[in-house]
Amino acid sequence: MLFLASTVATIVDAVAYTRYTALNCYAGHGGLNIDNSANYTTKSEADCTAYCDATAHCYCIVHQPKTNGCWRRAACVPAQCIRDGKYETYVK
Repeated sequence: MLFLASTVATIVDAVAYTRYTALNCYAGHGGLNIDNSANYTTKSEADCTAYCDATAHCYCIVHQPKTNGCWRRAACVPAQCIRDGKYETYVK
């Protein structure tokens, strides 16, 4: 069964991100990790996207709004990611 995530364009520091709600991208599931469960940070959505912008080869982030978890990704393919209401994925 194919699920399509809703998308919303968000402008953060003049870099356009597309937000995919209820979507988690990580290694083996549509994402290429920069951060993993052992080295992620806690940041707001805006701070997390700015953190990505300041990181070479960062093209998307996964954000967990409830905890402000922030994971940088070198790549995200939304069609291959996991549907999970706890996360949002932002892709440049």
